[in-house]
Amino acid sequence: FLSRTGITGEIPSELGNLTEELYELDLSNNLGLKGTIPTELGTLNSLKKLFLSRTGITGEIPSELGNLTEELYELDLSNNLGLKGTIPTELGTLNSLKKLFLSRTGI
Repeated sequence: FLSRTGITGEIPSELGNLTEELYELDLSNNLGLKGTIPTELGTLNSLKKLFLSRTGITGEIPSELGNLTEELYELDLSNNLGLKGTIPTELGTLNSLKKLFLSRTGI
């Protein structure tokens, strides 16, 4: 958990290398995080929860998150007014997804 730690900069794309080891990624409440959501997060096959709420991320939701079909059941991108565009159709393949939070975004 790295929530409320005051980390800054972009989310490292190298997190995508943790394919079998990372079950939960919580970077929420770090307003100093900037940039887009790395497409490499779509390779985290074991990821069950992804929390990126209340950060400074911008851009669109990467369609690659739709690759997390087997495990991901909670996705929170809320409170990121810099997120724009539409919900990628690929997210419709997330069979295990039970909770999707997109409130207070530009979507």
